[in-house]
Order: sequence, then C-alpha cells, then structure tokens
Amino acid sequence: MNLSIRADATSRPPLAVNFGLDRASGTIVPPRARGEDGRPQGEAINMFAGFQVDRRGEVATQQPVNVDLRVSTQFASGAAALKVAGAPDVVRDIVTLGQFPLAEATPEALQARVAALSRRILGLSPEAARRALTLLGLPSGGADPKRQLREVLSVRNTSADQVAAIESAVRTAAGG
Repeated sequence: MNLSIRADATSRPPLAVNFGLDRASGTIVPPRARGEDGRPQGEAINMFAGFQVDRRGEVATQQPVNVDLRVSTQFASGAAALKVAGAPDVVRDIVTLGQFPLAEATPEALQARVAALSRRILGLSPEAARRALTLLGLPSGGADPKRQLREVLSVRNTSADQVAAIESAVRTAAGG
C-alpha cells in the first residue's frame, strides 16, 4: 500500500497522485522454441495466471481506507501450463486465488429473490443506487454505484436478513 505524489514537468501527465497498490511483476517464461544458435524463438504463449486483491469486511464510511487487504498471485507456465490445460478444475484452482471467497453461493431458498433484486438494481438510476448505498451505511461516491450495489449483494447474498435489508434500501431509494 502506498501514497505517492510524482511531479515531472517533462512527462504526461506532469503530476500523478496514487493512493493504493502500485505493483509491478515480471515473469520469466520459457520460450516457445530455441534456434540452432540457442537463442529463444517465438513468444512464450503457455501460461495461466491469477491475480486477486481480497478485502476483508466492509468499508466503513468513517474510515474508508482502514481495510485489510491480501494480494495473491500465482501462475503456471511452459510445460506445467501445457499439462494442466486439459484439466479445467486445475486451471480454475490456479487462476482463482485467496483464502476466502469474495462471494459464496446463494442458498437455493434465496436464489429467486437475489436474482430479482439484482435485476432491479440494474434498472435503478445512478442517483437511486447511491441513495440505496447510503441507506445501507456504505460509501456512495464511486463511479458506478449500480455495480457497487450489486457487489454488496454478491457478498451478502447468503443471509435472508441481509438480502431483506438491501431490498428495503433499493425499494426506498427507488421511491417505492
């Protein structure tokens, strides 16, 4: 995590402010082939990779930057990637990371309600979605409040009480 301000009159843009994760990673991947002189030929094309940032808990409006994050990365390349390419479960395990899921499966008893609520959220205006987020006590200043509200639903979709709270907030924010 970082907070940085970079100023350079010769670059575009001349001023950059970054609050968050500034990360670069490099990978050495075997070449597709080697020429007679031993030099690599072709691009390394056999790779599966996953990168995930997991957030634990809700973002509080009073302390929006006080969250626990975990950054996970893993990959398979070259011969390893070729060996698992025909095994979708193994590929899924490689590209899906994190100790805890961001969203769990919706219980069967709630599936119809959650699907209907998700569709209703898509039909909201951005202003109504922001009001619903505010009613839920969540930050509402994001660029895509409907997406943010649907992400809240995807995290809270296992509890009938939580789904009911989101339904109520959406109904109130939409005006009925």
